[in-house]
Amino acid sequence: MLSLEQVNALGNILNTTFGKAASKGGDRSVTGSVEGDTLILKFLSVVQFASDQSLREQTDRISAESIKILADTVKSIKKDFKAAVGATLKLKDENSTDNVEVVAGSIHAPRKLAYYRRVHTLKIKE
Repeated sequence: MLSLEQVNALGNILNTTFGKAASKGGDRSVTGSVEGDTLILKFLSVVQFASDQSLREQTDRISAESIKILADTVKSIKKDFKAAVGATLKLKDENSTDNVEVVAGSIHAPRKLAYYRRVHTLKIKE
């Protein structure tokens, strides 16, 4: 289990107040939280599409991109944690799931919107 100082440092690293974790275009976001000995990272992106085929292609692309972005985020968290407390943060991948939620559009509108979400769960090791 992490010490209070380590939990505080990890909380400061994960703090995304005022959109620090959002992309410059505002279409992607990575947030994180700690629940007990579990680190939960959440990726969210807005996807625009015109057809079901287009949605499938974009979902495949954003899925691969989300995996890379979350891996880079984990690397960055570990680096920042080491700099903040001088100890190594050991994480073990537990689970990674994604989903797509169509949020806007009518059958007559040429453009539709969807949210792509990925939740990546990691176990914090001693």
